[in-house]
Amino acid sequence: MWELICHHTYRWEGRPVDISRYNNSADASGGTFLTDGAAPGSGAWRFFTPHGRVHISGSAFNPLVAIKVELTVRLTEPSTGSQTLIEADNSFGVFVRDQKLFGYFVGKSIYPGMNSDGLNTYQDGMEFPGYRVPYGGWAVITFLHDGFSQMRLFVAGVPVTVARSVLAGVPPVGPRGISVGNDLSGGAPFGGDIDEV
Repeated sequence: MWELICHHTYRWEGRPVDISRYNNSADASGGTFLTDGAAPGSGAWRFFTPHGRVHISGSAFNPLVAIKVELTVRLTEPSTGSQTLIEADNSFGVFVRDQKLFGYFVGKSIYPGMNSDGLNTYQDGMEFPGYRVPYGGWAVITFLHDGFSQMRLFVAGVPVTVARSVLAGVPPVGPRGISVGNDLSGGAPFGGDIDEV
């Protein structure tokens, strides 16, 4: 059974507000507030600025074991590097590279010597060529790790990758918290808008 531990929306003039019962604190910086997101008046953050991000902290992310991260996003800027949708300190992340979608978690990998494992729409796609995040249109992206047997990526509730086996659960989020729209170091801004997390 899933428990909602964070539900961020930006409709209140761009202030990141968690409407889950945990009310995780957050601050937004370096982005631009858009009144209209995926729906009129829903609000969104445009992130493609250096060091722009929403930083979330709170105790709800300890422990985790399993995760279901859902993001409503719109890609607007091309980039050859990684564009982070969400990164949780020493725990999990979702990013876009060349329109391909990636999800990962930190933990025992099926590959010897690796300390994280993941999947993407290029190598693990349901069809060839694999799903690519479209420019200009809104997409609801979900990264799921069930805590004991598999992980998978979905778009609009439809699987876009095969189910991949996992060897470990998702560790708790580390002390640096969670960054939305950029990585924790501020070096991989998402080229677009995020409406909801």
